[in-house]
Amino acid sequence: MKDRWELRKNEIVWKVKEGAHVDNIEMAGRKMATVVYYGVDEEGKLDLKKRVFYPTLRMIPNHTHASCAREYSKEEYLKFAIMGNEIKEMPYEVRISGMLTIYSRDSERKLKITRMIFPSIDKMAYIEHTTVQNISNDIQVVSCNMFSNTVYERGTKGVYALEVDTKGPQTVTLKVGETVSYDTVFTARKLVEKRPEVNGVKEMTRRKEFVNDIFTKSLVLESEDPILDCEFNFSKLRITESIFDTMHGPMHGPGGQAYYAAIWANDEAEYAAPYFGFAGNDYADEATINVMKLYRPFMHPEMYHIPASIISEGNDIWEAPGDLGDASMYLYGMTRFLLQKGDIELAKEYFDTIDWCVRFAATKENEHHVIESDADELENRLPSGNANLLNNSLTYGGLMGAYYIAKDLGLEEKAAEYRDFAARVREGIENHFGGEIDGYHTYMYFNGCDVLRSYMCAPLTVGIYDRKEGTANALLEKLWTENGLLSAQDNEMFWDRSTLYALRGIFSAGMCEKGYKHLNEYNHQRLLGDHVPYPIEAWPEGNQRHLSAEGGLYARIIIEGMFGINPTGFRSFTIAPSIPARQGRMALRRIKAFGGCFDVEIERSGKKYEVKVVNADGVEQNFIVPLEGSIEVTI
Repeated sequence: MKDRWELRKNEIVWKVKEGAHVDNIEMAGRKMATVVYYGVDEEGKLDLKKRVFYPTLRMIPNHTHASCAREYSKEEYLKFAIMGNEIKEMPYEVRISGMLTIYSRDSERKLKITRMIFPSIDKMAYIEHTTVQNISNDIQVVSCNMFSNTVYERGTKGVYALEVDTKGPQTVTLKVGETVSYDTVFTARKLVEKRPEVNGVKEMTRRKEFVNDIFTKSLVLESEDPILDCEFNFSKLRITESIFDTMHGPMHGPGGQAYYAAIWANDEAEYAAPYFGFAGNDYADEATINVMKLYRPFMHPEMYHIPASIISEGNDIWEAPGDLGDASMYLYGMTRFLLQKGDIELAKEYFDTIDWCVRFAATKENEHHVIESDADELENRLPSGNANLLNNSLTYGGLMGAYYIAKDLGLEEKAAEYRDFAARVREGIENHFGGEIDGYHTYMYFNGCDVLRSYMCAPLTVGIYDRKEGTANALLEKLWTENGLLSAQDNEMFWDRSTLYALRGIFSAGMCEKGYKHLNEYNHQRLLGDHVPYPIEAWPEGNQRHLSAEGGLYARIIIEGMFGINPTGFRSFTIAPSIPARQGRMALRRIKAFGGCFDVEIERSGKKYEVKVVNADGVEQNFIVPLEGSIEVTI
C-alpha cells in the first residue's frame, strides 16, 4: 500500500489530494483525553469532530467505562464567513507532531485557516487554537460563529458542567496579510468548582515542551532509519501522555474511549512498567509504583487470583470470568521494572508482592510443570485451554526476574527457589507446548491446539530460543499481513500487542534481518498509512483504537530486541545486539536505568558488533560482541 503521509523529522505530513478520507487520533493530558476525528469529505471540505473524556468525573453507575464524556459533532466547531457568507473550508495539509495541525483555505483562496488541536497538560481542557490570515489582495471582513455551549451531567461527585467557549473577535477587518487568532476551549468541572482559566497559547507552548522533553530528554534513538526513529518517538509520547491524576494518585490508563482512571495487569504491569523502567520519568515511575500499591491489597494468603483490573480511580475492581494469568503478568512486568530502576529500597518495599506472585504460580503448577489458568489476556475471545503458552512464558520471565532480585538482595534461599521453579517451567514449556504445526517446528498455544497462533512468539521474548527458526517462519510466512500478525490461522482478527511481542522476540532471538523487514512494513502502515501515527489495539474489535501501552511494547522492540538490553541485577544487564546489516550503526542515548544514565552505541562490522557504553560522566566501556552473542555490563 502506498504511503498517505510524508515523513519529516519528528513530524508526519499529509498533503491532501482528491477523495474523502477521515482518520482519528487520541491525545491525553493528566486530567482529560480526547479522540479527534479529522479529514475531508467528498467535496474536499473539512470534516472535524471529537469526543472529550474527563476520567476523574465519574458517572453513575461507576463502572470501567464511566468517565464523563461528551461528543461534539462535525457541526460543532468554529466556522468562518466573509462578508456574512459562510466559507467552504478546504484542508490542503495536515501535520502530526505531538499535536494535530490542519491547514485550510476557503474555496476562493482568500483566507488561510490554521487549526492547532491539542490537550492541556494538567487541566480539564481541550483546546483548538485557530489562526485566520488574509491571503487575498483585498481587505476582508471576517466573522465567526463564536461557538459556545454548556451542558450538565450528574455523576458520583455531584453535578458536572461541560463548557465550550471561544475567545476572539466575532467580526474583524483584516488587511492584506493580517491575521487574527481564536481559542475554542472545551472544559469540564464539578459545578461547585470554579471554571479553570485556560490560555490557549500558553497551553500550546506547554504541550510542545512536554512533547520535546519526551523526544529528547531520555531514550533518544539514533539510527539510519528516520521512520524507525520517528515511530519510536511517537510511541514514547503515546504511552507517557496517558497518565491521569486520580484520587489515589497517578494512574496510567490504556485510553481508547473506554479505559481511563483504571489499571490492568497486562497493560500497566506487563507492557508499560518495563518501558517506564528505562525512561526515567518521575511521574510515570509514580504511576507504576501506584500499580504495585493498588494490587498489593488483593494478594491474600488464601491465594485467590488478583483482579484483572482496578477501576474507578482505584475504588473498585473488574473481575474477569476466572484467572487470566494476571499474577504472572504482574510478576513479569514488575520484576523488570524493579531491576531496571535499580532502587534497592523500592525492591525491598515491594518484594512481598513478587514473592506472593511466585507462590500463587506454584499453586497453579500441574504435573507437567506448566502453570494453569482459566484463560489468557484475550478473555476467551480465542480458545486458550487450561494452560497457555503466553502465561507460562510470562511466568518463566517473571521467575528469572524474581531470581535476580532475590540474589541481589542477598536472599539466597529465595533465589534458589525461584531459579529452580523457572527451570521447571522452562522444561514444561518445551515438553507440554512444543510441537509440529502445519509443518513448522514451533509451539502449540495450548496442548492440543492445531492452528498457528500469534502468541507462539512468547518464548522468544523471555530468552527461550529452542524453536526460534520454526516459530519465526510460521509467524511471518503464515500469519503476517499488512496489519501485522493475525491472532490465529484462518481468523481475520488482529491485535497489535502480539505483533509487537513477535517482532521483539524475533530480534531478541538474533534474527534481525527477518525482524527488520517486517518491522519496516509495520512502520509504514502505522506511521505513514491510513490510520496513524501510533500502534493500535485490535481489529475488528475496537476499530484500531490508539491504546497507550502498545506504545511501550513498540519501544521495547528497539530497547530489548534490537539493543538486547535485559536486566540481570540492580546494576547489571546484558546487551545482545540484533541490528541488521543495512543499519550499520545505532545509538540509544540517555537510558535512565540501573541507578544511572548512560548511552549505548552499537556498530555492526562484518560478523561482530562493536559496543560502547558511556555513562553520564563520560566513562566508556568498550566490547566486541559476535553476531547472536551477548555481553554483561555493570553500571
